[in-house]
Amino acid sequence: MVMFTCHLCGLSDDRFPYACNLCDLSFHKDCAESTPEINYSCHPKHILKRLTHVSNVDINCAKHPPPFTLVHPKAHEHSLTLMPQRSFVCNSCGMDDDPNPYVCLSCNFMIHKNCIDMPRIIKINRHDHRIYYNNFLDTRDWKCGVCQKEMSWMFGAYSCSKCPDLAIHLRCATRFGIWDGIELEGISDKILEVKSYE
Repeated sequence: MVMFTCHLCGLSDDRFPYACNLCDLSFHKDCAESTPEINYSCHPKHILKRLTHVSNVDINCAKHPPPFTLVHPKAHEHSLTLMPQRSFVCNSCGMDDDPNPYVCLSCNFMIHKNCIDMPRIIKINRHDHRIYYNNFLDTRDWKCGVCQKEMSWMFGAYSCSKCPDLAIHLRCATRFGIWDGIELEGISDKILEVKSYE
């Protein structure tokens, strides 16, 4: 058998893959459906054909592919459409690590599927006040208050209404151990005094 790298999970294997020979894409049998051919929303150009006769393959990603369009006002005011296999930088987190963005063509807005449900107001263990998600920052040089790396003002970030020099990457702020996992949107800070998450 020949080794291949699964395009969905990124792991190498020597099991029989699903493949699109035109695009040179291969998928684990566990990352595809048990039928001989599948239409997958992240690769809409061509049908994926199984290269073996192995049956009874179980796969969650093929059974529950991402929706082609979605409406999520918390992430963006317009309908978002899946545009697979595009290199892009996410407008919400500023990262380019997933080639399957949801886009709003009228706004030139692109977002990772995982960034769509980002919390709007949170409390982290590195700051005394609540921090709020903003679509972009003021035009100046910024450093993340968690990782200390430079930040681009053009992408989304968390900031503090009381501390104008604080900005934090979306992924740094919502990392395990930094954020307690509680969304504070809709909870008044006058009603509930939230101490730093420890």
